[in-house]
Amino acid sequence: MKVAFSTAACPEWTWDEVITKAADFGFDGIEWRFPEGPDLRSVLSRSLAAEIGTATVEAGLGVPAFDCGLVIPIGPEPERLPLLAVVSDGLETARLLRAERLVVAPGPYPELVTDAEAATWLGAALTSLKGAMGRTGVRLALDLKRTLPWDRARLRAKTCSAFLNEALWNLDLPEVGVQWDLGESYLEGERADQVWDNVWRWFSYLQIRDMDEDKSGWRNVDLGTGKLPVSFALAYVGGPKYTGWTSLNWDRQADPSLAPADEVLAAFIRFISDYQ
Repeated sequence: MKVAFSTAACPEWTWDEVITKAADFGFDGIEWRFPEGPDLRSVLSRSLAAEIGTATVEAGLGVPAFDCGLVIPIGPEPERLPLLAVVSDGLETARLLRAERLVVAPGPYPELVTDAEAATWLGAALTSLKGAMGRTGVRLALDLKRTLPWDRARLRAKTCSAFLNEALWNLDLPEVGVQWDLGESYLEGERADQVWDNVWRWFSYLQIRDMDEDKSGWRNVDLGTGKLPVSFALAYVGGPKYTGWTSLNWDRQADPSLAPADEVLAAFIRFISDYQ
């Protein structure tokens, strides 16, 4: 198992500090996450991406993924073409970062659109990016993040993992996989075993965190202290035989009150050593 962490855990660190800390803590790689911006170039220029990518490789580190909040558009062709151009640009930026994957979320679609029609549109969008993935050598990792403004899981009994399973089933796109974030599944009310049944064919890499639930909802807690079946998720992907990436998702970009990265990253390395 190769271990990484999302840089959402340390938004106050400069990129060169991230690289130094990752090596010092004993990580194998870095999952670069940059805040969403009005356009990709405002978030990360290509020249800076190339500089970061070179420095990361020179430090002996890999890059399982690059995430800047892009979505795969779900809609008819005239509507999706501009957004697909942004994703293509993201693939090139990911290449410069030396990332193996670009993380994208399946974009929203209106409630009046059927899931079958939305799955067809998503499949067409992904297929149109096959050439860009081939040129850059970067794969796509579909996030289980909920992008819909309406509750599909409750209204149609169709979770994000079930929708992606349907959309990917008849596609011949080995370049496209699913990033399994255990927390996102539980926020949608779906158990780990249910998610795994839907995504194992398309599984790309694992992103873990732990959460606890109280009257105010779910909140992030230290690994092993919450209600998420982290150990079972690690077993599902292969346990000690798993040779892919496991990345810690500790999102201090969204919640600055979370414990600082120095503390959490050291604890993660101790925790994950029992599973390697």
